[in-house]
Amino acid sequence: MLEVFSRHTAIWLLFFVSNGILPLVNTIEGSFARSLVYCDLQVSKSPKSLFSGSAHCGDRLHVINEGQALSSLASSNESACKMLMMLITAVCTDRYGRKPVLLFGLSCTALSVFLFVLASCSPSWARLLFVMGQALQGAYPVELLFLQVAGDLASKEEAAQKMSIFELQGIVKTLPVVLFGFVATLVQALELDDYTLLWVLVLLANTGLIVATMLFFPETRPQPGGAACTNTESVLSGMKHELQEYRSFFTGMQGQGSVHFVLLYVLCDAISRGRFNILIFSFSMSYYSMSATTVILCALPIIFIHAACTPLVGKLCRLLGTRNTFIALCLYKTSMGGFFLFQPFLPWAWFAQYYLSSAASGWDALWSSMISSIFKDRTSKYMAMTTICNYGASLIAAPLYAALFDAKAETYLERVRPGIVGFSFYISGMIVILIPRTRVWYLFCVGLDAMQQEQDAAVREGEMRCEAARDLTGSNTVNSIASKPPPGPTHKKTD
Repeated sequence: MLEVFSRHTAIWLLFFVSNGILPLVNTIEGSFARSLVYCDLQVSKSPKSLFSGSAHCGDRLHVINEGQALSSLASSNESACKMLMMLITAVCTDRYGRKPVLLFGLSCTALSVFLFVLASCSPSWARLLFVMGQALQGAYPVELLFLQVAGDLASKEEAAQKMSIFELQGIVKTLPVVLFGFVATLVQALELDDYTLLWVLVLLANTGLIVATMLFFPETRPQPGGAACTNTESVLSGMKHELQEYRSFFTGMQGQGSVHFVLLYVLCDAISRGRFNILIFSFSMSYYSMSATTVILCALPIIFIHAACTPLVGKLCRLLGTRNTFIALCLYKTSMGGFFLFQPFLPWAWFAQYYLSSAASGWDALWSSMISSIFKDRTSKYMAMTTICNYGASLIAAPLYAALFDAKAETYLERVRPGIVGFSFYISGMIVILIPRTRVWYLFCVGLDAMQQEQDAAVREGEMRCEAARDLTGSNTVNSIASKPPPGPTHKKTD
């Protein structure tokens, strides 16, 4: 792996930084949106009062409400832009190369941060600039670009080095999110009332990243002569061709089951899960009177529980079987979802739901393995459609939960509305799976049974190897005994 890193150091370092800056900006945007709220009530200077979130408004609940609405609107626009850019990027990277599209995406991110700087200095234009800036964040589909570049590098390596490239890709994709996310957490804990200096520093870092990309990032697209480089169709024609490939994927799977309903389940589940990420700060700060720092400290255990419990699902599969484990996890997740009933007035219920849900973090690995067993060589196309569905879920969930949430709500029914809607989407997804007409459960059983067969085959192979090792050990023992000379007759020594 170190050898692969040393040969393509510039590529790995540039993606490491860009993979960190984007989530850093996205994490801070919620608290930044609250800082842009203005009202007539002056900010309290009492040391005992909680920070309202804005230096221009002392009505804390009003700041939370308006900040949530503004952040959700901007996040929805970002998701819409990502959906469009997924198709454009898939065409332009093959037509113009990886480097020009990467520079375009980084430039959009830099322009986005520049608009945030202007928003900090222009109260009358702040909201519009913020929404435009976050929408531009969606013009940089770093996930797709990084995957394509890693694929380009792997295609030029020997088989032994290909795995190292994708292992390094996983590290460079995940590690900066954790590290830069920690920095973003510290920034949120500071509860800044002016973000101008912060955005200027981020803008300088982004500009430096653009310059470094221009100077040091090599073009990794296959050279002219490859199939990907002989395409001279227009961008719109390429997008049309890409959509036709998605359509052919649906038609190709008609004999096995409806992929439409599988994606519908993915959409419902993503909308349901979005409630926590969208409302974690607004819900806790308004209903439980928590500060941003307290919310962060309460949420941190989720990361460690998620990491520690990931292997548990694999052990359950070996113990109960893949089908039974899948059913057990669905029932477990459903029971955890019921915690929303206690969350309007009980802080422990809000975080307990996600602590306990994180104990089933191996669900993602089980799901990915099942999908791979179902779609096989078409898995990459399915994953692309799943990514678009997740962007679509964000497009729906952000404004939906913002509309249902009211920081000034006092009654149980007013506070429980987001939880009811989120749980309803989850139950709808379960219904999609269980209705026989959708044939989703049939598809899932095909994948789960294939996983079970592979698991049983691996167990049998392990048992055969152990048995062969025992036989070999036993035969070696017998041979060693047989090879020893028989004891000779004893002669009495005489004088």
